[in-house]
Amino acid sequence: MVLHDDMSEFQVQLAELRERFGDAPIITLKQAADYLHRDPRSLLAYKDFPVKTRRNAKRMSHDIPVVALAKWLSK
Repeated sequence: MVLHDDMSEFQVQLAELRERFGDAPIITLKQAADYLHRDPRSLLAYKDFPVKTRRNAKRMSHDIPVVALAKWLSK
């Protein structure tokens, strides 16, 4: 866990996410759910959860921008 007195909560969250997922700008819903120890459906139930939904011809995919997730976690 990254903790510095001069870092804002957002910066701490972003640093921890970067440590876990590298420089990936987007992670999957499953990755976010595993990181947060939550069920993916429960994360989708939050109205302010930062998810981008894409629909293909056969299925939907849910992408989570890492920076938006860090902002959401720092609220």
